Amino acid sequence: MNKSSSVSLLCRVLPAAGLILLIATAAMAQEAHAHEEHFSLRGLIQPLGAATLTLIIVTVALGVFRRANPKGMLRWHKITGILALISGVCHALLVLFAH
Repeated sequence: MNKSSSVSLLCRVLPAAGLILLIATAAMAQEAHAHEEHFSLRGLIQPLGAATLTLIIVTVALGVFRRANPKGMLRWHKITGILALISGVCHALLVLFAH
């Protein structure tokens, strides 16, 4: 498998993985909300943690495959890294204050 085919495979797999993550986190939030009569921030802890973990995995994958397409992958690597950092801080604050 050459570099261009591995990059094209990665570009096809990552959006699908992101879509699966969004569906899973929405289902977890819906399930947590169904058990409570009122809205609570505690129901967002688990989905936000799953989103953070997925963003970290995507960031690492983009960093590994950055060598094949340095400029394009570096841009997305930085974006997902910043999103992972923001998501992680929000998750940590939510755990500290809602738990």
